[in-house]
Amino acid sequence: MNMPRSPNETSEFRNLEQTYTTLAENEEWMAINIDKTIQRRRYRNNRTSLDEREEHILRCVGDGTDHPAE
Repeated sequence: MNMPRSPNETSEFRNLEQTYTTLAENEEWMAINIDKTIQRRRYRNNRTSLDEREEHILRCVGDGTDHPAE
C-alpha cells in the first residue's frame, strides 16, 4: 500500500535515513581502522582499564581544554 505522506513525516523519514547511514558508516570506519582507536587493556582478573596516558587524553577531551580539570 503506497499512502501519501505528510511533509513532516517525509522529513522525519529522511532524517532517520541519514542518521542510520551515518551510524553504518561510522561502524564501517571503526572496523577498518580499529588500530587507530584507543584499546582497553585487559588484565588477568578480566577487568578492563585504560592506561594513564589514555585517561589523560579522555579527561582533556571531556573538559575541552589542553589539561585535565582538577
